[in-house]
Amino acid sequence: VRTIKMFAQVAQPVHVPNLEEIEKQFMTEFDYKKESEQLAQVRENLIKAGLAGDSSKLCAIPKPYLSLCTKRVLVMEELKGVKLAVGLKSDMERHAARAGKSYEEFRAEEERKAKEFKERGLLKKGPTSKEYDQYIRLLDGERRLSNASALAYNYT
Repeated sequence: VRTIKMFAQVAQPVHVPNLEEIEKQFMTEFDYKKESEQLAQVRENLIKAGLAGDSSKLCAIPKPYLSLCTKRVLVMEELKGVKLAVGLKSDMERHAARAGKSYEEFRAEEERKAKEFKERGLLKKGPTSKEYDQYIRLLDGERRLSNASALAYNYT
C-alpha cells in the first residue's frame, strides 16, 4: 500500500486519502489466515473463468500455502517478474517518452502540477469512511426497494 500511495501522491493525488485509510485498516485488522483463504478462492475463480493461470492469461495469481499461513504470516508461491516500484517507474518513463520528455522532467512537471492544484484548492479529497458507509447503505436500500418491487410485481 505504501508503494501505491507514493505513486498516487505524484500521479493521482485524489486517491491518497483513501489509500491512507486502507493502510490504517491493514495495520489494525489484517488477518493473513483469512487473506490466504480469500486469495485461494479468488485464484480458483479467475482460473475457472480463464482469466488467470499460465503466462498466456490476463494475470498470474500466487497460490497460497494454506497449511503454513497464520494470522500474522502469509505464505504463497513466488511469482517472477518486475517489482511494483520498478514497473510503475517504467510506466512513467513510457508516459514521459510519449510526451517527449525525460523521466526527471516529466516527474518534476507532474509534481509541480499537483502542488499547484493543491495550492489553488483544486485537489478533491476522496470520501471518508463514513461517506463510504452511507453510500453502501444507500445502494443496499435501492437494492432492497428494487427487490420488493420485483416481488410485488411477480406476486400479482
